[in-house]
Amino acid sequence: VKASKKGGTLSSIVGQHAPGSVVTMSRNTVDYVITEFGIAPIKGRSVRQRVDNLIAVAHPDFRAELRRQAEELHLW
Repeated sequence: VKASKKGGTLSSIVGQHAPGSVVTMSRNTVDYVITEFGIAPIKGRSVRQRVDNLIAVAHPDFRAELRRQAEELHLW
């Protein structure tokens, strides 16, 4: 997965999906998320660990905003 889309203006990793979004996989099905910035192990991790791992492989331009969203959503 590319860490950003629309010419680098949007992050592919988001804090939460919009209401009504269709999710085709359970978070328990995903073992790893891979971007050009690394590999985020997901399976068997706590919510906090998943958040940290996903932010670590997000595009650097979006990491601070993702951390802010995680705090706002009480995921940190």
